[in-house]
Amino acid sequence: MAKLRKLVGWLPAVGAMIFNGCVIGWLHCTKPQLLGSSVPGNVIAVGYTILFLLWWCLAPAATACVIGGPFFLWCAALLPAELLFALTALRQVWPVGVLLAVLWFAGVFWFRRRSFRQFRQKSRRCGYDDFALLCGEDRVRENCRRFGVLLATLLLAVPACWGMWSSRVYLTAAAPAQTQAETTAQLHEKKFLPGFAEDVWETASLDSKTELAKQLAAYELAMLGVPDGTDVTVQPLDEDWLGYYSVSSRQIVLSRSVLESGTAQETMDTIAHEAYHAQQAYVVENIAWDDAATQAAYYDQARRWLRNYQSGYVSGDEDILGYYFQPVEADARAYAKEETERLQELISRNLQEDK
Repeated sequence: MAKLRKLVGWLPAVGAMIFNGCVIGWLHCTKPQLLGSSVPGNVIAVGYTILFLLWWCLAPAATACVIGGPFFLWCAALLPAELLFALTALRQVWPVGVLLAVLWFAGVFWFRRRSFRQFRQKSRRCGYDDFALLCGEDRVRENCRRFGVLLATLLLAVPACWGMWSSRVYLTAAAPAQTQAETTAQLHEKKFLPGFAEDVWETASLDSKTELAKQLAAYELAMLGVPDGTDVTVQPLDEDWLGYYSVSSRQIVLSRSVLESGTAQETMDTIAHEAYHAQQAYVVENIAWDDAATQAAYYDQARRWLRNYQSGYVSGDEDILGYYFQPVEADARAYAKEETERLQELISRNLQEDK
């Protein structure tokens, strides 16, 4: 019976280690931007894994907790994940994070001072020799390290739960979007994508290219979750303009010269770019920004778009660098590049299947 109780006592520590393994796997698989859009998800995944290994391999506090038994081992195993999720919440309310850090330092300082004072009083009363003093001081230091881990675990419990709750969107929001994208791809890709093969595109008429461009735009808008109602037109534009999206008229306008003399890749990139602008405008307009849930890390990118629109969209005629690096353009450019590469791969695959 005693062995069974001892075994049960280790279960929380084992569960905490398994939980950390699941967190590491989740970070590497989904690459969530828990610390905002400025910190890539893969950086968070690699950084957390490295710090987790350093914590167990080099940190004296972790070693003290391992020696201290299953309860302190549970605290040490839980602390890295707690710190990660607490950071996702506390970065929004950093004064609370500063307050918790001050409380932790004050608590550790008080416990260390109290423990050493009691030990010195006892050593003078009992007449410890030098060896006993050294061993006793080592035990006091280990107790202080365990207390520091325990106090950190308790202080971070609420912020960590808050961070985990706000991070749930990375689990619930990704699956439906992927399913919708796959369904849309099955309905549309094979119907019009072969027309964007470079050799086919070069010989197509302007009317054929216009129809293909409209089909691709409809596909991209559906992929991005933009409701029906966005018009796609082809008009003569200045030679520096490949196309643009008008928020007021909900219209994607493509340059006629791009369709006439541009490559299929250039056209696909332009359409994906402008479709993403349509999605940005739709997201910013339809999010209830007064809702507290929009302060979660999941909405960081949308908040950057909102601030970009509120501060004023920068035109390339006014400031070319400001235009290029503003959030709505940088994100649209990144999406268009990735999407064009994906579409080209699908076109190549379809051509190989037809041979």
